[in-house]
Amino acid sequence: MLFGLMCGWGALSGLGADWHVDVARPDDSGDGTGWGTAKRTIQAAVDLADTGDTVLVAPGIYGEGTRVTPGGRLLNRVVATKEITLKSRDGAEKTVILGARDPSDTAFGGCGPNAARCVFMDRGVLKGFTLAGGATGSENKEDLNNRGGGLYSPSKQGLPLVYDCVISNNAAIRGGGAYGGAFHRCRITRNRAQQN
Repeated sequence: MLFGLMCGWGALSGLGADWHVDVARPDDSGDGTGWGTAKRTIQAAVDLADTGDTVLVAPGIYGEGTRVTPGGRLLNRVVATKEITLKSRDGAEKTVILGARDPSDTAFGGCGPNAARCVFMDRGVLKGFTLAGGATGSENKEDLNNRGGGLYSPSKQGLPLVYDCVISNNAAIRGGGAYGGAFHRCRITRNRAQQN
């Protein structure tokens, strides 16, 4: 009985595992359970995380690694589809998720098939990052490949919860900086959307 109550309390209080990321690490071979064995890319730690876990990210510019949007074709620096907390250790001014522009696009801010969005996240919490330089596909279609250069969420429930982030200098066909999510204490500036 006591064990059951303790397990229930753990689930309610959000006591999941912590996974660590540090761009100063040489690669993703660490197990991610501490700063000394941190993963190099955010996606590698997100892949380890389960519902209720936290991914803690050390300061730096995270501009490598990609994952394709679920059900789509656009590249993303981070794809999170579980209810996790993705959190920078030292805040947005020191921790950047850097997307990528399609170098072949000269017409509209780097949108195209070789672009990379910063974050695809459909639930959970995103806290304390700068999302910059992201772009989407360039097809003039109503789909997830063309929305939210900095952040895209397909959720219709105001998720993920986004706190203390700067979303800047991104481009998309719709929702230049972000499409979806609920924003608290965020600064969204200098993004570009072809349509809104």
